[in-house]
Amino acid sequence: MKRIICITGCLVVLLALVSCGSTSGSSGSSLVTISLGEDSTASISVTKATLFAKLKLILEKFGISTAAAAIPSNVETVRITVDAPDMAPILKTVNVAGLSSVTVTVDVPNGMKRHFLVECLDISGTVIYLGEMYIDLTGGRVSLPVSLADLYSATGAGDNTFGAGGVVTTPVSTGPSDTDEGQAIAMQSDGKIVVAGYVYYGFPVSQGDFLVIRYNPDGTPDQTFNRSGIVTADLGGGANATDDYAYDVAIQSDGKIVVVGKSNGNLAIARYNTDGSPDTVFGSSGVYTYDFGNGYEDVANAVAIQGDGKIIVAGYTTDISSSTDYLVIRYDPVANGLDASFGTNGIVKMDLSGAGHSDKANALAIQPDGLIVAAGYANNGNDYDFAVLRLDTAGKPDTSFGSGGWVTTDIAADFNSAYTLAIQQDGRIIVAGDAVTDPISGVTSFALVRYNPDGSMDDTFGVSGVVTTAINPLGSNAINDIAIQPDGRIVATGRSFSADSFDTPVVVVRYNTDGSINTSFGNNGVVQTSIGVNTSNIMRGVVLQPDGKIVVAGSTGDGYSDDVAVVRYR
Repeated sequence: MKRIICITGCLVVLLALVSCGSTSGSSGSSLVTISLGEDSTASISVTKATLFAKLKLILEKFGISTAAAAIPSNVETVRITVDAPDMAPILKTVNVAGLSSVTVTVDVPNGMKRHFLVECLDISGTVIYLGEMYIDLTGGRVSLPVSLADLYSATGAGDNTFGAGGVVTTPVSTGPSDTDEGQAIAMQSDGKIVVAGYVYYGFPVSQGDFLVIRYNPDGTPDQTFNRSGIVTADLGGGANATDDYAYDVAIQSDGKIVVVGKSNGNLAIARYNTDGSPDTVFGSSGVYTYDFGNGYEDVANAVAIQGDGKIIVAGYTTDISSSTDYLVIRYDPVANGLDASFGTNGIVKMDLSGAGHSDKANALAIQPDGLIVAAGYANNGNDYDFAVLRLDTAGKPDTSFGSGGWVTTDIAADFNSAYTLAIQQDGRIIVAGDAVTDPISGVTSFALVRYNPDGSMDDTFGVSGVVTTAINPLGSNAINDIAIQPDGRIVATGRSFSADSFDTPVVVVRYNTDGSINTSFGNNGVVQTSIGVNTSNIMRGVVLQPDGKIVVAGSTGDGYSDDVAVVRYR
């Protein structure tokens, strides 16, 4: 909701709590002055601002003085736009000078309206902090300070502008034993939300198909995407029907959607055009599959796209002894095949634990310098440990990381597995999953580990680099995905099952930068959302919107017939 404020006067002071520098300038009859009370080097550009028309966020913090929130350290630039019917928009860009506030003073002709927009940008130019307001000036002269609180101080309340109370469920299949599973989520630059997973058709079909759903920003199906917002795909097609499951999704810079998983036990990559149709120039009719020739399962669990458009996929391959090995491949869409300059003919396969033991890569990220980080687990012969592998751009183990390019972490003397990872702007790596913290009862906990850029444990995080959280102290708890806010706080989602109750809510937890629970979020750092009655809810993906809202995706149902579920928090 946009808030129109009527005041008397024509002098408005806007105080934006950001780390910014200073300068001043003017255009026509409207004077915009940015001052900090001391000199600093800065640059200004005055242009027509079309940006303001595209903004969707309205920060309703007008006229309320609030304490300065922790400002993200990665803010590089503040951009201030002034717009009104009687003037050309003015855009001011100020370089960061490491100071605590910026004051914008605008002298406006009596009775005119002015629109103000404040944005903070990181080094890549991505907006990470913004707010706007409309002010109706009707005479006299007043000064009004306005504080813009940290947008990433979301309380975890359901967003009523999304679906029903922040919740959207999507049934795709209709059979009593069919199930629809959301496995991953991505957000387009236009705010549309893409969820990938699979539809499993139960008896008598017993077969899975790729599933991709695109939602509008309000949670309604995007009918420009395959007319219904939903794409299901049998990758074999027709008489060649295959058993297909998608586990991750990524959006290319041109808007095309890349989905990875498995098809009839072979690694599979599919690419879709922006309208949901198969991209027929990719692979064979939009699908690429790879069979390692062992007759056993080869799976893509994660995908990331390089700046040059090449596609990195991580997962595992299975050998004749049924043990699995870490797998990373690079696919070149231009050559329409594996990139021979990466690893061995486009493939990196690593047996981290030795013959007869299983290793799997479940997550993937690309560092700004192009290094590739994969995370999952390794079996040391007695139990399972977090396993993190870093490769250089040619697919060789990065020997500056850990021991020979990889690190294992034994959180608890039992099963430990990483399902997701994220890279901080300072190069530190957060890996998350679950750990058996009570071997007798079998209770598993949320588990997070933070590594320094060289692979050593970050002792400033949790206890010696490790954090465990048993959301349900008598159940099964696991992190399936994490996202890092611009202020460094960590948002985690996954599952939290109870041994004595079938009703398992959606769970979202926020951690501070030191690994402690952020108690200002939800109920002492935890938000639990029930969808229906006696339902099992598992979230497998999380993304952060530019306005700070949190979107999670997964499935909800009775465990036998599930629907895709998406929940947004403000």
